[in-house]
Amino acid sequence: MSTRSMVAIKQADGTILAMWKHWDGYPKYMIPFLEKYKSDELAQELVRFGSVDCFITAEEKERYQQQYPTQYPEEDFYKLSTGDYLFGGVGTPETFRRKEELCNKDNWAEWAYIWDGYDWVIYDPRSKDL
Repeated sequence: MSTRSMVAIKQADGTILAMWKHWDGYPKYMIPFLEKYKSDELAQELVRFGSVDCFITAEEKERYQQQYPTQYPEEDFYKLSTGDYLFGGVGTPETFRRKEELCNKDNWAEWAYIWDGYDWVIYDPRSKDL
């Protein structure tokens, strides 16, 4: 089962630009990963892909490709400036007017991570405390 999440940036006009992430969206994985993306430029680098299956480290990529070479072809990986990778289909980022719209239960995300210009803020869309 996948832990789906939204990774987003709060923009200067207050709107939120977001991407869909299909796998490994739980905080235990995402918080250490996002620690490497604590600037506007790096957060933009993630979100610009719009939709991906997962974020992975270079070590994880190598392990996946060794174990499952036909499921993880090289052309499905996108290298980031930090040396990490995105895997899977790429789409277009989506714009939301407010975080409540981003965290709508109908989008199937179990977690939302929003870069506010200073830090990553974590939301649980199932919670009433947004």
